[in-house]
Amino acid sequence: MAKEITLGLDPIQTGLTLTTQVLDQDGNEEVTAVVMTEVATSAYYTGDLDYTALPNGNYTLRTIDSGDSTLVGEDSIQITGGNLVDNEYLRKAANNAALVGH
Repeated sequence: MAKEITLGLDPIQTGLTLTTQVLDQDGNEEVTAVVMTEVATSAYYTGDLDYTALPNGNYTLRTIDSGDSTLVGEDSIQITGGNLVDNEYLRKAANNAALVGH
């Protein structure tokens, strides 16, 4: 299932053509680069990434301006069982553990 990845930039960075590379811990591109689409002219970009296509592990997201190959953003994510490990995932895991404990 595709999930949204987002990137907010300085308001002057509008109208860019961006792609996000998904790199594994060894720096290898794990999936085809994600095309980022700007929401209106807000310098807020979104793209769809299928987390289930990624093996468990840590990944670096490198967002590149396709026009001049400039790095405009970098982030890291962790995937477990086809899910993004974020605060919501951890909250659900803690709630499930609490229910199992009763």
